[in-house]
Amino acid sequence: MTTTRLTRHALIVATANYNDSRLAQLRSPAADAQALAEVLSDPSKGDFDVQLGLNETHSELTRRIALFFRDRIPNDLLLLHLSCHGVKDENGELYLAAADTDMDLLSATGISAGWLNERIDRTRSRRTVLLLDCCFSGSFPAGVRHRAGDSMDAPGQLQGRGRAIITASNAMEYAYEGDELTGEGRPSYFTEAVVEGLQTGKADLDMDHLVSIDDLYHYVYDRVRERTPHQTPSIKSDVEGVLYLARSSYRARTAPAALDPGLVARTEDRQAGVRESAVSELARLLNSSDESVAMAARELLMMMASDDSRRVATATQAALTGEAPQPQTASPPPAQAPRPGSRRPVAIGAALVAAVVVVVLVIALSGGSSKSGSGASSAGGSSGQATTAAAAKIPAGNLVKNASFEHGTRDWDIFNSNLAAEQAADAPDGTHVVRVAATNGGGEWGIDDLGDTVSDSVAGRRYTAKAWVKGTDATDGKQVCLTVRERPQQGDAQNVGNEGAGGLLSSGRYTELRVPYMAQADGDRVDVHITANVAGAKPGDAFLADAISLSPTNGGMIGAGC
Repeated sequence: MTTTRLTRHALIVATANYNDSRLAQLRSPAADAQALAEVLSDPSKGDFDVQLGLNETHSELTRRIALFFRDRIPNDLLLLHLSCHGVKDENGELYLAAADTDMDLLSATGISAGWLNERIDRTRSRRTVLLLDCCFSGSFPAGVRHRAGDSMDAPGQLQGRGRAIITASNAMEYAYEGDELTGEGRPSYFTEAVVEGLQTGKADLDMDHLVSIDDLYHYVYDRVRERTPHQTPSIKSDVEGVLYLARSSYRARTAPAALDPGLVARTEDRQAGVRESAVSELARLLNSSDESVAMAARELLMMMASDDSRRVATATQAALTGEAPQPQTASPPPAQAPRPGSRRPVAIGAALVAAVVVVVLVIALSGGSSKSGSGASSAGGSSGQATTAAAAKIPAGNLVKNASFEHGTRDWDIFNSNLAAEQAADAPDGTHVVRVAATNGGGEWGIDDLGDTVSDSVAGRRYTAKAWVKGTDATDGKQVCLTVRERPQQGDAQNVGNEGAGGLLSSGRYTELRVPYMAQADGDRVDVHITANVAGAKPGDAFLADAISLSPTNGGMIGAGC
């Protein structure tokens, strides 16, 4: 059996506890090594094979580092993160301190930059990343500090082909001259910024879903400089091509654009025809390649969804749902009062009334249909009523894309499930529904909107989620739940809030579920999903769903809490 070998390896070294009291009184490095290990090992982010060395001795660290660089192949991406004290001797040699490093015996108990450089030179990998979060100090005999200088030049001592080096700072914070300690150490925010950039994805500065070494450096540089002007990260790189350290799903929040004032004014015009023309233009802007323009157009349309003109409201709903508006039946103009002394309008009116009576009688006698062929009227009448009823199932202002699965399963995500759009004569809306089939035996499965229906919530804004669900033979009488969920802009571990409405699936008919929700905070993500939880379920067991919507309205609940 052939297996694919991991090609991404990381070693994280963090030392905060020192035997030498002179090292112990210096600033301790940032305690973010564990958090960095987690984000680098996350398959959805760094996807590294991670080793972690905490507070190890000189012999333990040198052995661990030597093994880390041994037996690699050219395509391996190697990342070494060092969070420890860096000490420079009187000859300008840089040493990295281990837990048992003795300041008086640096060459014997410290890890020299020269030795580390040799390990990197000897590895077959041509892609090595060094992240140095070091508190730098100097150790000099009295009176000779000037020979070594105050700059650490860590990148210069570790540079070479096939490697990129990012350091938290290159300045010397402390100096020992004999037994006298001078200088002042300050907290380092370097590792914290690295973890933040990779965990949230905000380090993906070019928004290509990947965090490169250059992306990370520029992000960390800006974040560290925001926190302290005394720490200046630096980078030296001599690698071929681009090194990508992590994946990212981050997207910066987009603010609505300022639309043409004339267009905005037309949405509030007294004339319904003018407002309707504005709806047509806003519908076109919904497809703008500029996300901020599309967002502004959608917000205006949502405000117009409750327009007091039925024609404008219908056009608005059609624009928001992406459907063509149904033609409206024009109401007959009101009869005008005849002028005094004129009898002709009265005669004409009487003739029209007689004509209407005749037409009504003809329709009644022919069975209510103007079409030939038996059954045409009942089929057409039933279809028309179903269409009218179905059209009300997607509320005005709905934010969910492809709510009725007329475009397959586009814009929908799976949860322990497979999705398949299929035609159904009893579809609550349109002609298609979605079959949500379990992929695992026993437990929970469902359907989730792909991405987030609301990407930037406003605290206090109310939403209502609706859906129509139906069971199959395998899930008849089983529990199903419609849930609105609010999560922070980044990370899925903790929900800010959620509300659910549950019910029992029926294989004979569709059941409506509805749940109201009020956003708890600004800037969060809000989405909607449906799950079934069936003990003893088998792969292939399924339920059907249709007309899944989320609208900015304040509706009541249909279903029990779940």
